[in-house]
Amino acid sequence: MLAIVVENCMKELAIKEKLFAVTGDNAGNNGTLCEALYKSLKRTYDDKASIVRPRMRFHGRSSWVRCLAHINGLIVSDVMKDLKTGTAAEAKRLLDALD
Repeated sequence: MLAIVVENCMKELAIKEKLFAVTGDNAGNNGTLCEALYKSLKRTYDDKASIVRPRMRFHGRSSWVRCLAHINGLIVSDVMKDLKTGTAAEAKRLLDALD
């Protein structure tokens, strides 16, 4: 499970309690990763102020940030398909011809 690998890396780097967000593309497995990490970290940390356990600021799926660069790439790919172009240069020539 990916969450175990990520958690082990965070443990090795001593940053488990510092996790604030996970940035990734829109793939569903990233949501699953966030849920699994949250459940695992909840055993050690509290997501609210507590005097019993250290506080964490990670809140599972709601702490999953979609990568804007990836989303922009998907949009550009769709536009280029609609324009029936394969490269940015072809798209520019096509758009310049519209003027």
